[in-house]
Amino acid sequence: MHMNKSQTITLSLAGITLIINLLFPPWVYTFQTQGISQVRNPAGYALIFAPPSARQTMGGSNLHGVAIDTSRLGVQSFLVIVAGGVGLGVTTLTKRRRKGCPDGNS
Repeated sequence: MHMNKSQTITLSLAGITLIINLLFPPWVYTFQTQGISQVRNPAGYALIFAPPSARQTMGGSNLHGVAIDTSRLGVQSFLVIVAGGVGLGVTTLTKRRRKGCPDGNS
């Protein structure tokens, strides 16, 4: 398949967006205390090589940490891929209509 300029731009933008999405993932603060299940609070977005700092407590008896919010990252990545596919489909249909090919063969 030979891609035209708009198709190349669409795939490039989707690829760049996916890379940025993976380089700056969503993070969560984790909190665990004895006898209680883990609590997770949003910590925003940060570069994957420089995660946000874990919160500190006065007593030190609680376990605090930070982790990538994999469920949110997965949904965001999926949506970027779907949007890129839709964009590619739209540019492909537009290309075929401009050429005047009613059966879709170019």
